[in-house]
Amino acid sequence: MKTKANYIALLHDLRKHKELIAEDSDLYCLGTVKNKVFTRELIEDYGWILPEHITGNNNWFRIADGLTAGTFGGNTRRSISWEDEAKDPNGEFLLCVSFSTGAYFFGEDYDVNFFKAFFQELETYGPSFKDSVNKNLYFTKEKAGVFLQEYSEIVKKHRELYRGEADKRKAKKLREELQKLEGV
Repeated sequence: MKTKANYIALLHDLRKHKELIAEDSDLYCLGTVKNKVFTRELIEDYGWILPEHITGNNNWFRIADGLTAGTFGGNTRRSISWEDEAKDPNGEFLLCVSFSTGAYFFGEDYDVNFFKAFFQELETYGPSFKDSVNKNLYFTKEKAGVFLQEYSEIVKKHRELYRGEADKRKAKKLREELQKLEGV
């Protein structure tokens, strides 16, 4: 069974043979098991929702499009470009939620107000750092767990709203074109 406790027990057993593991470059399993322990910690202790195929590590890993996690600041080369309050993390492990295309996240209409409402809803989950210029939010391990449990439903809700509004926008545009053709 994939549990944090089982991976810790395996790690303990592997450490008994760390000299052999260090000598044989084909035996990279100690690092892999450490990463499995870390991943299980995120899931079991902090409530993170991660796809089964993801094995995280405390340096950096990708979860899905726009969702990454890693250590920021301190002696890492990872920083937050334009943090809203000019704060810098100091070696903190954070979940980064990124929307590099901004309002195009929902479609080609680039509805800035719609995206702004979506982004503001995500902000209610209390990110520790925010880069509004680049549309990035950064959450601690604890807050990321709660956020990840609801993220897909929030996106789904807003995609459905966007589709509904997109149809209304398209209908309005077609009515305006029809009025021009009719000379009204």
